[in-house]
Amino acid sequence: EVYMSADRPVLLTVSEVSKILRIHRAKVYILIDDGTLTATKVGCDWRVRTESVERLTGSLPSNVFAHNAMGMENEAAAAV
Repeated sequence: EVYMSADRPVLLTVSEVSKILRIHRAKVYILIDDGTLTATKVGCDWRVRTESVERLTGSLPSNVFAHNAMGMENEAAAAV
């Protein structure tokens, strides 16, 4: 089931996945290439499905996404 909420995004950036897994961005791309992580290309950027990260780590606590939600709110405010 695909859903999105403010505290639990469906898609993560490569940088976010890198921080969550504590690995280099290059390793995230390797995990995408070998099919370990499910990702979609959006323009020239990759977005990784949160559920595919959770298959590796188990359920992620919602506080992992707290800084991301605040960052998106700040970006939206700056764009106005």
